Amino acid sequence: MDEREKKAGFPFLWIAAILAVFGCVILGCYVYRELRIRYFARMLFAEKTQERKRALEFLEGLGGRSTELVRKELRRSILADTARIPSGRFLLGTTGENAEKIFADGSFDEVEKPIIQSEAPQRKIFLRIYLIQKHEVTCWQYKVYTAFSKASYPVSEYNPESECFGNNPIAGVSWKDADAFCRWVRLRLPTEAEWEKAARGTDGRTWPWGNTFLPGHANLNGSGPVEVGSFPRGGDSPYGCSDMCGNVWEWVSDYYAADFRGEHSDRNPERRNPTPEGHIVKGGSWLARPATSRVAFRIYMNPQGWNIVSQGFRCAADPE
Repeated sequence: MDEREKKAGFPFLWIAAILAVFGCVILGCYVYRELRIRYFARMLFAEKTQERKRALEFLEGLGGRSTELVRKELRRSILADTARIPSGRFLLGTTGENAEKIFADGSFDEVEKPIIQSEAPQRKIFLRIYLIQKHEVTCWQYKVYTAFSKASYPVSEYNPESECFGNNPIAGVSWKDADAFCRWVRLRLPTEAEWEKAARGTDGRTWPWGNTFLPGHANLNGSGPVEVGSFPRGGDSPYGCSDMCGNVWEWVSDYYAADFRGEHSDRNPERRNPTPEGHIVKGGSWLARPATSRVAFRIYMNPQGWNIVSQGFRCAADPE
């Protein structure tokens, strides 16, 4: 190669070098941005409120670009808080004799008698293995969901916007709201039978901790919801699930039917056929009394006839 050819090729070498450097800078910026997005997605579920706020503000500013990553992180935070319920049989419901005793103690009106009777008969039910959240879905988890979906946050006396960064259970959501949340994170609501087994174990106990009511183990007759998991470990279920007595009523997937327990299958039962009453809630709330916070107690809440104030939920999943 003569001197003229060398000089002719020299500018092209410079251009190639500049383009290579420029490409490295662009790639570096992209990698840095992606790492930064992932960092803030993880920080959404940090313990400190200020870190949560900062992460949410940053990710909201990106628009739809961060939605899938946020969805995955929210799902991950829920699955990290699940109990694995083994397959097998357990006692579902209340015996007819006990249902009569419960009604006779004076805690219920005559019009409520069919509700108590619907707990019977008590039967052994087989359930396949499943996962269920140890705690109720929190205000913060629901806030993250509404920030990246088309849902709205249910601001109320019990869900003030100023406290949405905390770990109180979300309250005042309809069944459709709860179902939509679960679907968004690719999970589901538990069935009534799944909820009941997670709450009582296999021995048919009356409350998550046993057959004797212990006032200091649940948020009942209170002034509002409290942070999830606030009560002693003695109040947890045999599988380590908290607040399955009190705090907020919890939606399950089943529709209510007074005679369903006498008709349904003894393997993985779920009533999917719509009924006028609507869906079932379980566990009682801060407004409930001990008799209505028993594990077997079941009641319907139809949005057309009830105020949606103290209803929350927890998620369930099939193991992967």
